[in-house]
Amino acid sequence: IPMINDKFNFFGRVFIVAEIGVNHEGDFSKAVEMIELAAQAGADAVKFQTYIPELYISSSQKERLERVRKFALSFEQFRKLSEKYDVLVIEGCGGLLVPVKDDFYVIDFIKRFRCETILVSRSGLGAINHSLLSLEALRRRQIKPLGIIFSRQTGGALSMAEKTNPEVVSNMSGIRSLGIYPFLKPVRADLAVKTFLKYLDFRRITSGLSL
Repeated sequence: IPMINDKFNFFGRVFIVAEIGVNHEGDFSKAVEMIELAAQAGADAVKFQTYIPELYISSSQKERLERVRKFALSFEQFRKLSEKYDVLVIEGCGGLLVPVKDDFYVIDFIKRFRCETILVSRSGLGAINHSLLSLEALRRRQIKPLGIIFSRQTGGALSMAEKTNPEVVSNMSGIRSLGIYPFLKPVRADLAVKTFLKYLDFRRITSGLSL
């Protein structure tokens, strides 16, 4: 959740993320207070840890389950935080149909939060099928992504598939390509930011956000 500091004006310097985790102890007002204190201290963003207690603790361990529940903010509380501050960034942790719990998937999390979505797909062989299947799953839930980022898994020159896949997927789906993110080795935060700005259409991404 970026702070009151200059929006998106953090490139070219260290971007500071304050780790709140679950130190709010399930108290929404305390979570808000910690965000404000982090902003006053000069942090650019804060990071929470969220989880579904029932997924990790057996219902037979009632005392432990209740104890763990006390440290969790609800989906509704996180939605309120997303409305109060500039941006809430959620990483999809593996894909749209990765289960968060029994019958609740990452894509349902996106729907519940009404998230503006960016799909990240592979860039090479298989990207067309992977991208179109993911876009179909989003479409069925009436989620229209801002665009697609194609991520490379290897270095070297672009293959024919990598050169043509973004245009093919965009033409077939009507969803725009935001660029191809190159393979990085080693991965460093400063290099990742510079690479992001060089190869991806950052202005197109931000123009689609409700800021």
